[in-house]
This record gives sequence, structure tokens and C-alpha cells, in this order.
Amino acid sequence: MQLIEISPVMAGLLAELHARAFPPHQAWDAPFISRILDLPGNTGLLAETSKGPAGFILYSRVADEGEILTIAVLPEMRRRGIGRRLLSGAMAEMGMHGVRRIFLDVDAENRAAVALYEDMGFVRVGLRKAYYKQPDGSHRNALMLAWAFGEGCGCDNG
Repeated sequence: MQLIEISPVMAGLLAELHARAFPPHQAWDAPFISRILDLPGNTGLLAETSKGPAGFILYSRVADEGEILTIAVLPEMRRRGIGRRLLSGAMAEMGMHGVRRIFLDVDAENRAAVALYEDMGFVRVGLRKAYYKQPDGSHRNALMLAWAFGEGCGCDNG
């Protein structure tokens, strides 16, 4: 597997991957992804395997802080380390650009994603109640996680 830097011309492909990786109410379309990639400091990585694209990560850099915007891995390619590799690659790229802390939000009920992030050293720093709207009108909480270069996250999470 190799990681390839994303460009705005890939928005259509990324939208297809996102639609396959997320439920329809959470999928991002090509115009939305294109707008994200047009913003300064926003970029990402595509995971390319011998079988084709397997997933991608989009992230943002502003000064010394970064944010993971989304990670999408095709369902049939999960549990193969692709999400971990994408996250590691993005963290390394951000670090090379002076980012000292990285933040992300994750559905509190997405146990696999929470486990991955915590295994990678992210710590819980907050909770966004009723953050993710569901098709039935209900809402799910989002955990706010942070990671910092060096020891501890420095996020005063108690």
C-alpha cells in the first residue's frame, strides 16, 4: 500500500469512497470535498493498494494545530491497518509542517474508531452532546479527542 497526496481534482473519487464508507446521511459529496480542499491548509492522503483506492484521510493545518476532518476506509478493506496507516501518515505530515497538537471528533458509539484513536495516543478532551444527527431524528454524541507531539496532550483534560 502506498499513500498519495490528495489533490482537488480527486474530489469525485473521494466522494465515491466516502459514500461507500459511510451511511448515506453522513456521506460527503464531491462539491463539498472540493470546497474543503480549496481552503488553505487543507489536504489529505489517499491509500492506494494493488486492488485500487482503499480509503483516504482529509486534514487541516492552521498554525501549530491540526484537525482530522474525516477518515474513510472501504468496508471490505477494514481491519487491515489502512486507517492506522492513513492517520500515521497525516500525523507525520502535520508534524513536518509545525503542527504540535491534533484534534478530531468521533461518534462516541463508533467503538472501532475510538479504539484506534486511543491506541494512537489520542485522549478525550470533551464531549459534543447530540452532535451527529441520525436519519430517524435522534442524535449521537461526539467525543472530542486530542493528541500532542511530545509527552501528554497538554489539553488540560484532567
